[in-house]
Amino acid sequence: MLLYGFAGNLYLLLFLRALLGLLGGASTVGLILISALSPKEKLHKDISLFQIAMTTGQLIAPPIGAYTVALAGYRASFVLASFIIFIFFSFCYRYVEDIPCQKANPNAGRPPGREIFWGWVLAFMATIHLTIFPASCLTYWKLFS
Repeated sequence: MLLYGFAGNLYLLLFLRALLGLLGGASTVGLILISALSPKEKLHKDISLFQIAMTTGQLIAPPIGAYTVALAGYRASFVLASFIIFIFFSFCYRYVEDIPCQKANPNAGRPPGREIFWGWVLAFMATIHLTIFPASCLTYWKLFS
């Protein structure tokens, strides 16, 4: 994130974004931590709070980032974002417990079943509908109104 502010061309920025994407996965790691460390009676509340926090962050962060760029400049906003990430990393390093070892899955060697395939198809179709359907409806409305 810190290097974003010092990228000299678009290719370097694209490379850094791809690298950040490969190193990402905060939501997956967060769900694993919550499912392993939360008591059974609080699990649904903890996962709900985590999902709300992730969604709120994804909705609030872009306008705050744009305001920071307008206020402090391009490089300073990425330095500030890196500092905030470092604080959160330090907090997690200090306060998040290690996940205890879990038993091996007895079905680990078995290939995924049909339910995994159909779950993936359902998620893929929902993504297509959520991203393409509104745009195509708007396009048809503009063309025929």
